[in-house]
Amino acid sequence: SVGLQEVVTYSLTSPEREARLRESAGDDADLPFIRLANPIVVDRVVMRRTLLAGLIEAAAANSRHADRLALFEVGNVFLPKAGEALPDEPRRVAVLLSGARSPQGWQPADREPMDFFDVKGVVEELTEALAVPGLVFEPGEHETLRPGRTARVLIGGVPVGWAGELHPAVAERYDLKGPGVIVAELDLDQLLARRNAARSLMPSADRVSGE
Repeated sequence: SVGLQEVVTYSLTSPEREARLRESAGDDADLPFIRLANPIVVDRVVMRRTLLAGLIEAAAANSRHADRLALFEVGNVFLPKAGEALPDEPRRVAVLLSGARSPQGWQPADREPMDFFDVKGVVEELTEALAVPGLVFEPGEHETLRPGRTARVLIGGVPVGWAGELHPAVAERYDLKGPGVIVAELDLDQLLARRNAARSLMPSADRVSGE
């Protein structure tokens, strides 16, 4: 409803793929992954811990054909639990924006590049549609995002994700050119758990009476 196109990416990945999300591009060997006993290909050997790697790869592939990208994905990530065979599998929603604010057309359009406030607006629309109260953005730092253009997303004081501009070093690693790439990743299960089930869809009595 806010003009984003849905993508579906692989749940299987590699530690090296997710290491590209780090500003320093360090080895992800220190991060625990759910590993496949019999992987089919060498670059799909673990289960993903984030949606961002696949989403950014999809953006990089499509950036060769389009100067504007507005993408989202909903899917599970797989987080190992100490001492247990099965992982946590929270659902997340991720968003990626890049390029002009409005598509090119025959009518005048806003061709200014999208920025943090565009992804902020998407998150606000999402929480409004889900009737999730208590949305707050606060400055933060994230290894994938650009310092000074990063925000932690909280619902009722509980952290549910991040939003901000992709770190230039990370964008360059994916060969993403041009204006900044704006992303967000939120814990969808946390959002749904905090929905306000009682939501009025009718105007109040004073408005009906015109008072």
